[in-house]
Amino acid sequence: MDMKIDTSKIIEKRKNRAWTQSHLAEVCGLSLRTIQRIEKTGVASKESIQALASVFECQVCDLKADEEQTSNKRKEKGKKEFIVKIAYVLIAIIPLVVILTNFTGTHLIIDVTKDDGIRRTISSSSTLYMLLVHTKLPYLTLIPGVLLLLYKKVA
Repeated sequence: MDMKIDTSKIIEKRKNRAWTQSHLAEVCGLSLRTIQRIEKTGVASKESIQALASVFECQVCDLKADEEQTSNKRKEKGKKEFIVKIAYVLIAIIPLVVILTNFTGTHLIIDVTKDDGIRRTISSSSTLYMLLVHTKLPYLTLIPGVLLLLYKKVA
């Protein structure tokens, strides 16, 4: 029966000894692929966990994952995936509007009030130019989308 283990503990103990995954596999008597899978998924057989505990000179219970911690990691991963999806939607809005207006042959008409207080109607077949210069759409879509993607890489 497979059990959940705390991958961060395994990786930390391995790195504290300056061991590669290959070396850990050799010392434990496990395959390299098994060590890679354990460190990636946090799931291991009872025998594999016992081998790791023996090599790291600790108890099996020291390597087991806390259920609350596992649940929090899953939730955090779900949040990051949701943020990425929102970012892609935000970034795609301007290209989709440009493609739609070019495909349908429509012109974009925008009412603009300049700094002089005079209201003008601007019409153009250059949708991208109109969107970027005369609206706040880039600030509402592109910039937050890019920032969300950057946040995802940092977090």
